[in-house]
Order: sequence, then C-alpha cells, then structure tokens
Amino acid sequence: HRMRGETTLWNPGCDHAGIATQVVVEKKLMKERKMTRHDLGRENFIQEVWKWKN
Repeated sequence: HRMRGETTLWNPGCDHAGIATQVVVEKKLMKERKMTRHDLGRENFIQEVWKWKN
C-alpha cells in the first residue's frame, strides 16, 4: 500500500524482520556495553535500533 502512496503505520517489531533485527541489536548492545534490552528500557532500546538502522 505504501508504494501506492497510501498512508501506512510502522509498528516496531511486527514486520517480517523485526525479531532478527532485535537479536542483532541485542547482541551488539551486550558486546559493546554489557547491557540487555531490559537494562536499557523500551524507549532507549528503540532508539538504539534506529541508530543501528541508520
């Protein structure tokens, strides 16, 4: 629908690659900071996902 110019909703973690992305970012977070996504909190974890994506 988005490619037709229709408005769509992006809902984090609900697409086909959401779990894979989460795992990659979680591993990176553990390796670099020795933290889990639970230590970081939901909002900060989502920010980390966006940093990783960009």
